Amino acid sequence: MDAGKPLVLNQTWWEFEDPYSYFSFGRNQPAQTHAPTIKNREYLTTSNYSGSTASVIHSYIEGPTTTPLYHPGVETVTTSFQAIGFPFPSLDMPGCTACLSSLTIGWVHSSGVYRFRNGVPYIISTVVAGNPALARSSQVISIATNTLTGKATALRLIDGPNGSGPLASEIAMPLLFPVSGSANEALIVYDYTGPLFYPGIKAVTWNIGANTIRHKQVVKQGSLTPTSTFLRDRWADFADALIPILGTSSFVVGAQLAAPSANDPERATWWTRLGLESVPSVADRGN
Repeated sequence: MDAGKPLVLNQTWWEFEDPYSYFSFGRNQPAQTHAPTIKNREYLTTSNYSGSTASVIHSYIEGPTTTPLYHPGVETVTTSFQAIGFPFPSLDMPGCTACLSSLTIGWVHSSGVYRFRNGVPYIISTVVAGNPALARSSQVISIATNTLTGKATALRLIDGPNGSGPLASEIAMPLLFPVSGSANEALIVYDYTGPLFYPGIKAVTWNIGANTIRHKQVVKQGSLTPTSTFLRDRWADFADALIPILGTSSFVVGAQLAAPSANDPERATWWTRLGLESVPSVADRGN
């Protein structure tokens, strides 16, 4: 509804032909906009694979609210990282080999527009893809792009040996910079599993200027290996959330753990508050 009135096609809501909304590209992800953009653009991101090289495609919607225009595929940022978008490798859990995967591998689950310390808005995005360097492994590929120049920085996070890896990832920057330090840093939170790690949550702090990982921590490990009744291929599909808290340098994160809850014997939705040091401060678990 619009101000209590019915929505009307091409008057108060619009449909756009999206060339990237099919399975092989994994759908367009609207970027959360936390900074002023050129002509108030709303950016969208989708993953792509040029041969076996990971990239991200930027599109945007701009113009008056009465006549918005969609500009698909205005920019492609290609990394140097080799990645597999499909099929997703089957990963391990304790006592369970090649038994956990994701039906949304290669999809951008998280992207946003944030203002860096120099005042320039950047698009940041993250995606989990297969790692061709190992027989069964996955990786996180994150990209930060200057919206004024198009210059980009990319980070690859490979966490663990064969059979280990991330399942889905979320990325965000604080809306209020910490008092100390001068770096532009983003928090990357990701679901993780491995032969010695029950499906749970890890996090890293990405120093984008230096393109390094400053801090890495297990946020919360699961406590069990799901049985055959578990919907393993839907483990991390859109299960995460990483949202900056207004007026602070903290975030709230929600994700799934391999742990019992009141409503499910094998899964729990777990929430916590994180800072750039990735230390949980407040948590509540339930489904």
